[in-house]
Amino acid sequence: MALTNPQLVLSTVPTVLYGPTKLPVVATFVNAGPTPVRLLDRFEPVPVFFTFDVVRADGTPLPISGGGKIDFGPNEIRYLTLPPGGSHSVQADLAKLLRLPVELGPYSVSATYHNQYGENCFLGGIRSNTILLQVAEPGVKP
Repeated sequence: MALTNPQLVLSTVPTVLYGPTKLPVVATFVNAGPTPVRLLDRFEPVPVFFTFDVVRADGTPLPISGGGKIDFGPNEIRYLTLPPGGSHSVQADLAKLLRLPVELGPYSVSATYHNQYGENCFLGGIRSNTILLQVAEPGVKP
């Protein structure tokens, strides 16, 4: 099985009204290549596997939790295989990762997936596209 790089596509959750305490995003791994891609089937804790860049409209980056390591016990490492054209999605709530209260307004958000665990699977990093999040008062459509 080839260790080709999957793509990482970041998106919003269409049915959610984004507010200061609710900022879910979806990271989708997509295999756009001709051969299967094997990924570690572990994405939690989110700060170990993902780094998010959240930037205000004026260009100010927000401090966000990230990094760390985990220990796997015996037989705890599992994998998933994306066939050509296949995808796998993971959801994360940025409000739980941010170290500051989120102000109202637009933010640009991108993600990087990092993996250093496992064998015969994708290792390294993948950067996503950048999306726009509009943070509004709770219950108010922007």
